[in-house]
Amino acid sequence: MLLHRACGIFVFLSVCLISFTPPCDGGNILVFPVDGSHWINMKILLEELHARGHSIDVIRASNSWYIPEKSPLYTSITIEINEGFEDFFDVYLQEHMRAQREGASALTFLKLTKDFLSMIAHAHSIWSYALPQILDDEMMVKSLKDAQYDLVLTDPAIAPGVVLAKYLKLPLVLNVRWITSGEGHFVIAPSPLSYIPVPGSGLTDKMTFFQREFLVGPVYDAICEKYIEGGCDIISLLQEADIWLFRSDFVFEFPRPTMPNVIYIGGFQCKPAQPLPADLEDFVQSAGEHGVIIMTLGTLVNALPKEVANEIASVFAKMPQKVIWRHKGERPSTLGNNTLIVDWMPQKDLLGHPQTKVFVAHGGTNGVQEAIYHGVPVLGIPLFFDQYDNLLRLQHRGAGKIIELADVSRNSFEQGINEVLHHDSYRQNMQRLSRLHRDQPMAPMDQATFWVEYVMRNKGAPHLRTEAYKMPWYSYYCLDVLLLLLTIATVLLLLTFAMFRFLCCRARSVCLISFTPPCDGGNILVFALDGSHWINMKILLEELHARGHSITVIRASNSWYIPEKSPLYTSINMELSKGMEDILDVYLQQHMQAQREGASALTFLKLTKDFLFLIAHLHLMWADALPQILDDEMVVKSLKDAQYDLVLTDPGIGPGVILAKYFKLPLVLNVRWITSGEGHFVIAPSPLSYIPVPGSGLTDKMTFFQRVKNIFFFGIILFQQEFLVGPVYDAICEKYIEGGCDIISLLQEADIWLFRSDFVFEFPRPTMPNVIYIGGFQCKPAQPLPADLEDFVQSAGEHGVIIMTLGTYVKALPKEVANEIASVFAKMPQKVIWKHKGERPSTLGNNTLIVDWMPQKDLLGHPQTKVFVAHGEPTAYRRPFTTGSLCSYDNLLRLQHRGAGKIIELADVSRHSFEQGINEVLHHDSYRQNMQRLSRLHRDQPMAPMDQATFWVEYVMRNKGAPHLRTEAYKMPWYSYYCLDVLLLLLTIATVLLLLTFAMFRFLCCRARRKTKSKQH
Repeated sequence: MLLHRACGIFVFLSVCLISFTPPCDGGNILVFPVDGSHWINMKILLEELHARGHSIDVIRASNSWYIPEKSPLYTSITIEINEGFEDFFDVYLQEHMRAQREGASALTFLKLTKDFLSMIAHAHSIWSYALPQILDDEMMVKSLKDAQYDLVLTDPAIAPGVVLAKYLKLPLVLNVRWITSGEGHFVIAPSPLSYIPVPGSGLTDKMTFFQREFLVGPVYDAICEKYIEGGCDIISLLQEADIWLFRSDFVFEFPRPTMPNVIYIGGFQCKPAQPLPADLEDFVQSAGEHGVIIMTLGTLVNALPKEVANEIASVFAKMPQKVIWRHKGERPSTLGNNTLIVDWMPQKDLLGHPQTKVFVAHGGTNGVQEAIYHGVPVLGIPLFFDQYDNLLRLQHRGAGKIIELADVSRNSFEQGINEVLHHDSYRQNMQRLSRLHRDQPMAPMDQATFWVEYVMRNKGAPHLRTEAYKMPWYSYYCLDVLLLLLTIATVLLLLTFAMFRFLCCRARSVCLISFTPPCDGGNILVFALDGSHWINMKILLEELHARGHSITVIRASNSWYIPEKSPLYTSINMELSKGMEDILDVYLQQHMQAQREGASALTFLKLTKDFLFLIAHLHLMWADALPQILDDEMVVKSLKDAQYDLVLTDPGIGPGVILAKYFKLPLVLNVRWITSGEGHFVIAPSPLSYIPVPGSGLTDKMTFFQRVKNIFFFGIILFQQEFLVGPVYDAICEKYIEGGCDIISLLQEADIWLFRSDFVFEFPRPTMPNVIYIGGFQCKPAQPLPADLEDFVQSAGEHGVIIMTLGTYVKALPKEVANEIASVFAKMPQKVIWKHKGERPSTLGNNTLIVDWMPQKDLLGHPQTKVFVAHGEPTAYRRPFTTGSLCSYDNLLRLQHRGAGKIIELADVSRHSFEQGINEVLHHDSYRQNMQRLSRLHRDQPMAPMDQATFWVEYVMRNKGAPHLRTEAYKMPWYSYYCLDVLLLLLTIATVLLLLTFAMFRFLCCRARRKTKSKQH
């Protein structure tokens, strides 16, 4: 209870701090909304933006039935549209419901599909005809340009706002649930059809590909071709959007890959219930202990078919509950005295009333999210659009039940509503969803307004957006690389066959002589990784300890970074055969020596071999030590008796992951690397066409041969996992884990991944809902330097200071390299602070201070520091880099790609190259400006990274895990994941049809030929 109260206070204070953060100076926003229920959501967001001081202009249709022309929130820009949407939708919906009542059949499917596609095409054509009213009107275009808008905010269910943003060259924010041709994720994130349901697949009323290619696409593409310089298509414009505000979340949605510029604001419109009007409150209270049922079919449906309404009313009439029914059609003849018919109801206030027992609804997004927010179970009657999908998600989670419109009868409706009313599991499951939905680090509305203002402040958010959509489809899927590899394999196979044939022939000629056949304070178990990884883990543990959590750390007895005794934690020691410090020290010296030999195939092979042997040795050492715990009954019993809430581990090694599975505990990963590479590659789709493999030295923009190289490096990672690391841990899993498993599936089962990175630094890439980015969580404001160091820094005067360190692992550079660097420093007017433990360089100047240790963050935050010479550890301070690349080339490459640093390979370090590099970074202002821009972007976050980290650790404690954020696609066989079984079925059907067609054609031809011959005879 105390933990819950403390967590509540923390979240409240966090939100207060965000609320007290002054918004950006009142911005200027151009809004192009969609009418109907979509406007209800947009209006709620506009109310908040208006309250925060932003000026808003709204483009609306002259005959809009929801968007008023005059409003205190905005200024209107009205477009003349002759045809009304309200009447058009009403006719379509009545026809749609009538067709549904005919029942499930091929004829009904075809009719629903035809009606839906006709409606979609008609709606988009209306808007495409209206858009030129703006773009052909020079006065209007001039006024829009003169208004100097900061961004366009639009609902992409229709596309004019998207086209307008491109035309006016403005940042674009989408308030989105649907786009012009379906669900938005499908155009921006990899969407494996093996576990991501296509919208409408249960309802059969959407044909996204056909719709996009033949109905919607051509309508807008013609507009783009005419008005957008260089031409484009509507899908690429959507993919260019800076931020997608998605009106959903992963309490409700099935887990799926997402992208860094997708912000989930599901339930942002939900608020605590207000008191009901007096007459309605009296009616509700008159229900007594039986409570109230409320029913509504949303904003678009005026009335159900007459016979359906009568069936439902007759069931309500027999029930002891009171019923409030929003119904605009003919009054049902079977209506009972317990049922109140209303034209409108305060839905959120009724859903939040303690007397409300069941919500009978059509499954619209707003209603479903409000039901989740207030914890009211749902009986759903889906009618059209996304409603079946929404209700299916509730039914899947045991919080609702679906009755198809075709199946609604007195018996089925009575059975359904009594099941939801009287089976406690429905209410319990919905209340669990409500708790999860409310348990967020930041309110959805605060998220929405933060990111809108973020785009204003930073003139867009291109660093969060991948540009993979600009690639040809065959490059995106690496089909050109696959073709090259298949060609090479084929040529090699043919050459081998030819050689074999040649040798066989030759052998026969010599008689075969030479032939030879060929939360209250939680209880956390931590399994940490030593070295610099421990530095990061320790910072997180300090914060968790300060928040009242009890921590136990499993460490190696010969650890060189993790002390046995600490006020933060209790230790459990494991005996290791050899210290990691000695292993790494030998490896790094050999690694640097090999690098100095220069770039060559031989050097590459040597470095790769050394690295793979190092990795294999480290994992084997830990795997051999793990049975010390698992075979010791006393240790196992004490760990079980401790009743830990979760395991927190760094998955750079595997024992912590295995222990979590063995003890059946939730698992949180504090992660940058896993046992075999970069973590994203095992949990999120990772197209190798634009996601560089660690160690490849590539960016997210690759040429053909760079993609070949990327796939080659991916092969090295697979080799490492399959033959070096995997077998080591899989043997442990097989022995100790019931049912067996493998280390990769255990990683994929983790509840939360705390990733020590962010997308200011990283290249944009697909991610997953349970990945939380905490890059820079260890960074804090600089503290005053020790007096002697401050005096040295100040003595540099206007020239400033250069600091140099090679991190925790590297004690000293090769002697000749250190001398070259020292000689360059000696000639410079700057003072230099150099962390160096080796032999003192003979060329050292008087301006250089050699230290064993330095307060790195305090020096980086000092205004006198001009350049940071480093091995590649990211930092949040505004200091440009010049670097000698050791093991952190990928980190440095990202800085160099963004113009904030420069790389010098260790093989290339000489007096001349180092002097040239450091002077370039010192004297070219672009390096400092670019690093300061990255610093501003990094600090411009809705919530501090450390607060994110602690929130999600405690979230896992409170909720006993987070399985709803984790896809279970990893449990599928690989051929099912890639839908190869489905493809095989479709190919088989296509082949059979082709053969039948061929056989029929041949039969008819033969028959015709016989007839011709018989006539001739």
